[in-house]
Amino acid sequence: MTAAPLRLIDLGSLGFYADEETSAMPARALAEGNGPRIPNGMQYRRALPLTWLNAAAARAIGTGNDVAYRLPAALLGICAVPLLFLAGCHWMGRPAGMVAGLGLAVSEWYLAFSRQSRMYVPFLAFFVAAGWAIWNWAETGRRRSLYVAIPPTLLTVTLHQLGILVVLLAGLGFGYYHFFVSAGIQAWPQLVAGCYTGRIAVAPAQRQRCIA
Repeated sequence: MTAAPLRLIDLGSLGFYADEETSAMPARALAEGNGPRIPNGMQYRRALPLTWLNAAAARAIGTGNDVAYRLPAALLGICAVPLLFLAGCHWMGRPAGMVAGLGLAVSEWYLAFSRQSRMYVPFLAFFVAAGWAIWNWAETGRRRSLYVAIPPTLLTVTLHQLGILVVLLAGLGFGYYHFFVSAGIQAWPQLVAGCYTGRIAVAPAQRQRCIA
């Protein structure tokens, strides 16, 4: 409720600024049937999933409408807020999840980039989804959790080179649960994991308070 109007109202009121054209022009070319190209004819292959989404929006809304190229990032920015809330609830409890979600919803930096046609906000949304899914897989060992983690992980890596951190997160989570927790050593690895990933992994009993 808080995140949506801040990202959607007057989404096309400003013309493209900063380097938005870098993402918008290939998406427009793709929507017009010319492939993801910039005006000099060079193919633009960075963050292709976002180019595809922007092109699909341009076909639906109109290639001359600036909103079309910003809408996918805005919608993914809205989705990232409940994702972070649920992930924070799982890892640290409901109060921490509320603070994290609300902080992301009103973050000035995140809000500004949610209203641009660039890849940074979609990258963050898929990073949160991938990190949560990977941690669930490491925690439970369920094959289904691994299958759920694969799509957002691939999207994260494709959108930005920092997506490689998700792969490191997979190794960290797997090592934590399968070496330290299984050995009954839980306190200091949680601190190390929290410092590395920006959060403190909590014990299953604490997570149950959020679910209950």
